[in-house]
Amino acid sequence: MILCLTERLIIREYEDSDADSIVRIVNNEGIYRTTYAIPRDYSKKRAKWWIKYLRSNAKNRTGYEFGMFIKESGEYIGNIGIVNISSAHNRGDITYFINPELWGQGFATEGGRAMLKLAFESLRLNRLAGCCMSCNGASRRVMEKLGLKYEGTARSELLKDGVYYDIDRLGMLSQDYFS
Repeated sequence: MILCLTERLIIREYEDSDADSIVRIVNNEGIYRTTYAIPRDYSKKRAKWWIKYLRSNAKNRTGYEFGMFIKESGEYIGNIGIVNISSAHNRGDITYFINPELWGQGFATEGGRAMLKLAFESLRLNRLAGCCMSCNGASRRVMEKLGLKYEGTARSELLKDGVYYDIDRLGMLSQDYFS
């Protein structure tokens, strides 16, 4: 099912047939190096499990993640979504990754705008947060372009490959979105 069409993207629910495309993108070293939670050596079995996991999250209303595809070619280029949704606190987190070969072309920002609409107009969240490794300035710039405001840095929050990384936290309230 298609969530939305943007100027250049089709943003839709994942299908089982997307597993090979997911594996191809997430096994790129750039994805591993710059993401918070994607493991190295991502298998097709794991991709299939992840698609089922996303469906379960959507059914439970705790997260909605979608594939992003180039409108003209149908090529899978990455993931976008709202995760860690708390109905008790009326909040969620934006998440995304893009094929590193397409970094700097505005796809994360374009998909992110669709997620703002989902978060604040459809899900009626009060707060949308985002985080990125402090060394990932490009991801932080995406969130800032979307209107999320820097709220602080969690020092040494992530331990990855034996190295501690700082995590930047950003956020937006519904009143900011609608103003």
